[in-house]
Amino acid sequence: MQSTESHNRPEAERLKDQANRFYKNGRYQKALKIYTNSILADPTYAVAYSNRGACHMQLDDFNAALDDIHTALEIDPHYHRAIVRLSTILCALGRFHECVTVLDPFKEESTDIRGEMGKVERYATEIDKSLESIAVENYSNAERILKRLLEDVVKHSLPVAMMYAMAFIGQKKFDEARQFIAAQKRKAKTQTEKDHFSFTAKLVNFYESGNADALSAEINQLRSIMPSNSLLRQYAKRLRDFASKKQEGNDLFKAKSYEDAIVAYSNVLVPLELKITTENSPSLLFSYFRNMYFERDTHLELVYDQFDFKSNAKIFGNRAACYMSTEEYEKGLIDSEKALSCDHQYTKALARRAQCYVKLGKFQNAVSDFERLIKEDPGNPEWRQHLQAAQQMQRTTGDKDFYKILEIEKSASADDIRKAYKRITRQNHPDRTRHLSDAEKELAQEKLQSANEAYEVLSDPDKRRRYDSGGYSSANPFGGGGSPFGGMNMGGGIPPEILQMMMNGGMGGMGGMGGMGGSRRRRTRTSGGFGGMGGMGGGAQNVECQQQ
Repeated sequence: MQSTESHNRPEAERLKDQANRFYKNGRYQKALKIYTNSILADPTYAVAYSNRGACHMQLDDFNAALDDIHTALEIDPHYHRAIVRLSTILCALGRFHECVTVLDPFKEESTDIRGEMGKVERYATEIDKSLESIAVENYSNAERILKRLLEDVVKHSLPVAMMYAMAFIGQKKFDEARQFIAAQKRKAKTQTEKDHFSFTAKLVNFYESGNADALSAEINQLRSIMPSNSLLRQYAKRLRDFASKKQEGNDLFKAKSYEDAIVAYSNVLVPLELKITTENSPSLLFSYFRNMYFERDTHLELVYDQFDFKSNAKIFGNRAACYMSTEEYEKGLIDSEKALSCDHQYTKALARRAQCYVKLGKFQNAVSDFERLIKEDPGNPEWRQHLQAAQQMQRTTGDKDFYKILEIEKSASADDIRKAYKRITRQNHPDRTRHLSDAEKELAQEKLQSANEAYEVLSDPDKRRRYDSGGYSSANPFGGGGSPFGGMNMGGGIPPEILQMMMNGGMGGMGGMGGMGGSRRRRTRTSGGFGGMGGMGGGAQNVECQQQ
């Protein structure tokens, strides 16, 4: 509709000028009524619609403002001031990409519009960076970006507000997340927005506690009063699917079908095996509000949720137990560390990591973990026994067991040593590990460095002889000498049965993880090498069966 002069235009202009004076004095409600009278005097007066839209903006009614500005532009599509105001409204709603599309056709008509477009493009880039940061778990960066946008630009956007809450959740700043969500709920304009904030507040409690039963009860209660909330429906399904897939893995583990259990647990964790982007983020909550932001279909089929820290820790921990049962200790170590990154207080994962360190000959790391277990679980006397045993092994073999690093017997020939070294360096060469995860690449690099160190010693007959006789310490490579135990008192207050268990396997419930000796990895339990540092407090290698 093009602007046309009307016999009521003079009256409309008079009323508009009167409203402008109230607007400038901050009396927006009064100005709003007079702008409406101006529009009634001349419904084709684009300026009155645009100015009333500005009044709505000052009253934080951005949807009403949007309607007025659209009407003004229907009357006069090239009304530059209205176009700039439309940009301001869309930015306040967090709709930066849409704003760029709106401004682009007019950028050659006005320097003001060109300047506005440059500013909006920067905002669009910032929101994209924040979305990417959340997707790849760089939550502190997302918090920094979104905080600035919410303070300076975005006034009313449910998706952007939820992204900011997720940045807190990802950093485990649960109190800050709750406070922000409560404040946003008080400011919410619609019942739909209030419902989303109500449910997200429940999710924050779940992410902190890991109590899935409590969340399921909350969802059932909320669905009775929010039957149309699709996020509730999708998250209820996510909890059911997660519990089902986890139970499948647990049943396979109990049946000692470890490789099948690994597959079952991996099916839950499959997003972590992918390159995470904003398009395939493994968070149902993030994906839901990302899709809302871009106005996409919000039907999702996600089982894994990157914010469900407690549950994810248990899945990683359970898969670590499977890898340990198949003697894949490097993978068990990686999963134990991932479990601890999700839940640093997860004692079973810490115990599994300690055992993996022992099996990999990293006794110094094992000692540190056992010392931490004693502090975090002082009521379990077994941790001190395991600590003493690990300390004994550290003193006996030094910080590192070079034979174990090269996966060879202590009687290996020089040719065996050379072949083992070449095999390990070939397997862990950067060209062969490019497709692996960052954690796996780091482990491969560590194995390369350890292999180089081991080969340097074992390939030299004199160094090897001194290593065999005196142990090895990274701080004092060939100090000590003489006795195979470096002249220490083998008694040391350590019960002989503990040393016997370390050397021959045992320690009960964690399962006689058997055979670190030998150069071949097998899927069955063995008795060679530094066998079975099992036990670990009556079941550290048992899977976590409860959905908590």
